[in-house]
Amino acid sequence: MGEQTWDDWKKSMEMQLEIKHQANIERLAALSNDVKCLATEMRIFQRKWESTLQETKNSRQEAKDLRRAVLEKGLTGIVWAVIVFCAIASWTYIKEHIK
Repeated sequence: MGEQTWDDWKKSMEMQLEIKHQANIERLAALSNDVKCLATEMRIFQRKWESTLQETKNSRQEAKDLRRAVLEKGLTGIVWAVIVFCAIASWTYIKEHIK
């Protein structure tokens, strides 16, 4: 009878271990799923971050290009103003001195 109780105890311990093992497997599966979800969220965050950085870079480049264009147009306006001034001054000078 002592052996039978030992075998019964051994079987009950094996069953408890099996139950704990199954519970650990379920917890591991849930944890694995959480890790996959976090990895997916990190990829999404990384894509958004890269997109934001690219948009910032593009907007800065556009602002730089706009400043350059304004400067070029301003210089072009000044050059044309000087040309028109010289033309009018020349025309006035010729008109006054030819008479």
